Amino acid sequence: MSKAEDLIAASFEEQKAMSRSAINDELIIDGETREINVPESEMLFGVEGDVNIERKHFRCPKIVGDNIDLSKHLIYVAYVYTENQNNSFLPEIGIQSYLCTDVQAEGDDITFSWKLSGNVFKNPGFIAFKVFAKEKEESPLTVFNTTPAFGIVKMTIPDGNKEIAEEYPDVINQIFDRLDALES
Repeated sequence: MSKAEDLIAASFEEQKAMSRSAINDELIIDGETREINVPESEMLFGVEGDVNIERKHFRCPKIVGDNIDLSKHLIYVAYVYTENQNNSFLPEIGIQSYLCTDVQAEGDDITFSWKLSGNVFKNPGFIAFKVFAKEKEESPLTVFNTTPAFGIVKMTIPDGNKEIAEEYPDVINQIFDRLDALES
């Protein structure tokens, strides 16, 4: 294994050990250490090919650092996903940011969620992610960051739809045209 894989595996094992004590389904952010505690019940993100089927819920202290009120900032989740598997040791990756639109203050904490898109489930393996806050959308300045946390996307077998569509695109378009004509 490479050093990068060793670090990811060690971090993943450490995260699993921390999460065993968690009793709820929220991912808890420690405002001091900036670590995301992922409960064991939340380690599985889904299965390859899923789309918009899962949501991850977070809880974080409202006030962090030098009296920074996160409820007055934009909260994002940045995640690394596998773009494609190219038979090399390291796959090509993509990085996306998700704006959390449901941030709410709850006492001394804020809560928010991340709806997992199809990019998260492009390929099986580990999904690395972090939470960060910005003052406003166009701002290049990030005022708060967490360390990376990890989730798992499991493998499945192909459903065959993609192969059929690639092999017979004209026939499929004709069938859709006939269905549209029948419906009208």
